[in-house]
Amino acid sequence: MTAYDGRMFALDAANGEVLWETQTVDESLNYTSTGAVRVANGKIFIGNGGAEFRTRGFVSALDAETGEVVWRFYTVPGNPELGFENEAMRMAAETWNGNWWELGGGGSTWDGITYDPVTNLLLFGVGNGAPWNPLVRSPGGGDNLFLNSIVAVDADTGEYVWHYQQIPAEEWDFDSVQQITIADLEVDGEMRHVVMQAAKSGYYYMNDAYTGELIRANNFVPVNWTSGYDKATGKPIINEAAQYTKRTAATIIQPGPAGAHGAAPMSFSQDTGLLYIPAMESSMAFTNAPENIDGRFNLGMEYTGGDYAYDDPDNTIVRGNRSRLVAWDPVAAEEVWAIEDVDVGGTLTTAGGLLIKGNGRGESLGVYNAEDGTELKLLDTQARTFAGAITYMHEGEQYIAQVVGGPSFQGYYAPTYARLLVFKLGGTAELPPKTEFTQRPFSPPEETATADVIARGAEIYGENCAMCHDVGGMARSSFPDLRRSPMLHSEEGFNNIVLAGALAERGMTSFAAVLNEEATNAIRHYVISQAHIAMNAPSPFGPPPDVAPEDVDEVEEATRNN
Repeated sequence: MTAYDGRMFALDAANGEVLWETQTVDESLNYTSTGAVRVANGKIFIGNGGAEFRTRGFVSALDAETGEVVWRFYTVPGNPELGFENEAMRMAAETWNGNWWELGGGGSTWDGITYDPVTNLLLFGVGNGAPWNPLVRSPGGGDNLFLNSIVAVDADTGEYVWHYQQIPAEEWDFDSVQQITIADLEVDGEMRHVVMQAAKSGYYYMNDAYTGELIRANNFVPVNWTSGYDKATGKPIINEAAQYTKRTAATIIQPGPAGAHGAAPMSFSQDTGLLYIPAMESSMAFTNAPENIDGRFNLGMEYTGGDYAYDDPDNTIVRGNRSRLVAWDPVAAEEVWAIEDVDVGGTLTTAGGLLIKGNGRGESLGVYNAEDGTELKLLDTQARTFAGAITYMHEGEQYIAQVVGGPSFQGYYAPTYARLLVFKLGGTAELPPKTEFTQRPFSPPEETATADVIARGAEIYGENCAMCHDVGGMARSSFPDLRRSPMLHSEEGFNNIVLAGALAERGMTSFAAVLNEEATNAIRHYVISQAHIAMNAPSPFGPPPDVAPEDVDEVEEATRNN
């Protein structure tokens, strides 16, 4: 397993004893490790996250017995003056311009890694570039390999075999890191060993597993950044109107940076021949801002949410976010059926004809007929359900296991109810009632800092704290709401946690390597200012859905007081 900070651990399965520990990333940079470990042929495979910062993506292979790094494949080239690690990096460097290595390059592989035992290839998807804006990261053009690609390397040596770049010179944060599924399918009258991916871009891709040849490329949600793919070249036909780098006004892109398919896994049924894709529809406005490369994210552009004008006379743009479960024919590359208005959640199919899918908003696990999507049962989870379930046999009996938990959809500071739930046919256990929970009230000290200090604190908070403690509202994080912390009254107590690591055993590690007392003082005053704002504002999430209109004011007042 990996920790968020990039450490890889091998544990004794019988007693949890740590057998070895290896740091897989450069701790001086903003790398994280959030993906699931892959295991094959005595090796452990893992990528990393952090492409929005000044990082250079790579995939590592570790020896399963010792934890030693056996090989490493970088997804973007480094500084040419330092030499290239292999011929693949030399080839990739010819597709970059400028001093891209000073900005990081990006290319994180934070999810999709698949081992193919037929070809002995490790297949992995590569993320977006850093900065997002290609005019900044590679002035003068270039495809920027291996960004937004599926890459195949020899699993034993890490030697490059093939790649397919889905979007050359990509500029919209359309990572290509979603899971990669392998299958043997009859395509155009011929049996093919293929890899399939439903990517963030809204496109489904099928490639030959041996060569990377593009076989299919069709959109599974509405898109406006391309009109399709040229099968002769394998490249998309880019809609120039969607290229914000060529315009001065805000440009609406569909899907938005949240993407059409994220970390929630799709599944494939060999019985129905269908893929089941947890799809999202969204849009976002991008604005070219090449000077905007520092701060919380390394972007080179600006973006806004729903508060922008739509130049959409034909009403074809999705406003906000909408989720669908799409049953997809991978050979015909078309939708067979879909379930509307289902929150994003991972899918699992079984040989018994079941389709299992998490329903985040409904706090349930849905069981459907995999053939036609008929709902068979909704299992109460008491928590949001995003991850994909697994199924396994134990002593001749089949089980379904599902990890649940996450920020409350209502945003009322409720516990996450994070846990592992296991189901079986005829199971009789019942979930215990939800625990009553009362949040600590707002009680910040008087604000004494200047506006400049608070603004500086907001900047540092965004760079270092917001990933876990949510910026601004701070209410929907799965970690403590810092606006309510009693440590706001004590500079010494605050620093004891943030710098000295007083709560390290509970997951709050020391930030002394990247922050000093001046920075933490600014952070504390920013949080104090946010606490005062929250005390005098209604809940940003509105009243719970079961509150009568005449009771809204009373509920909002209670929310503020609580």
